[in-house]
Amino acid sequence: MTPEVGHFALALALALALVQSTVPIIGAARGNLLWMRSARPLSIGQVIFTSVAFGALMQAFIVSDFTVRNVAENSHSLKPLLYKIAGMWGSHEGSLLLWVLILTVFGAGVSQEQRDQRSEGNTPSNLRSNIEKTRQFATAAVSLRQALQELPEIAEIAELSSSIIFEETEEGLNILLLDQEGRAMFREGSKYPYEATRRLLAKMAPILARLPNRIHVTGHTTGGQRTASTPYSTWNLSADRANVVRHILSEYGVPHDQFFGVTGKADIEPLFPNDPNLIANRRVEILLMAEAPPLPPSLSP
Repeated sequence: MTPEVGHFALALALALALVQSTVPIIGAARGNLLWMRSARPLSIGQVIFTSVAFGALMQAFIVSDFTVRNVAENSHSLKPLLYKIAGMWGSHEGSLLLWVLILTVFGAGVSQEQRDQRSEGNTPSNLRSNIEKTRQFATAAVSLRQALQELPEIAEIAELSSSIIFEETEEGLNILLLDQEGRAMFREGSKYPYEATRRLLAKMAPILARLPNRIHVTGHTTGGQRTASTPYSTWNLSADRANVVRHILSEYGVPHDQFFGVTGKADIEPLFPNDPNLIANRRVEILLMAEAPPLPPSLSP
């Protein structure tokens, strides 16, 4: 009876392993927290059933149950108890079962450690919030791209649209307005954008205004010395360009209190560090911050 229990327990452990290899992954893809959290109990179940199978095989070796083929081939009744136990994991099948047991124990231990180290920021409610933020950013990026495609078929605007890059970072959704060779967003050495740039920003503003995220605008310039045509430093130029972008977005509907800040970083953070003089380093970044929206001033804690 004991060998049959061991076989059944090992089959159940295999079934749990198959479920663990699929259900939590599908849950992560679908944002289903219940399926994602099933990984830990499934790993513990594997440890329990694999231990039962291991114990059943060991018991068969100890009592010299020769109805089990592995016992008949690797043990005999006159062996000392210690040698019987050693012969159990010394056999090919027994050593494999021992390694499976070790792996399941380690897997369950990692699962438990991850749970113990989980901070308040990774609670199910906040995890659900992070998933919603990711979806929100993806929707915002799609809406912005669609809005840019709906602009009039003017060659200059179409060229500038290809200079806008969307990237999702830990800080949030970053919208990069890059200068490219022959397609600049701003006049040379000036804080004022070209009319096509203004129209792009005007089209983006209503979409940004519908989002709850605060906005941080940052200006960057290329490396190299200041030219004679530039009346002030690259620090002032980058800050002024970022502030002009903020002003245009505000003019076309983004609320004043939605802006978190305006920063000018000159040439200290090039997009391409290996070539600080590359024209694409000259850019303005509009960051939709990945944070909870601030409480309204009228709401007291």
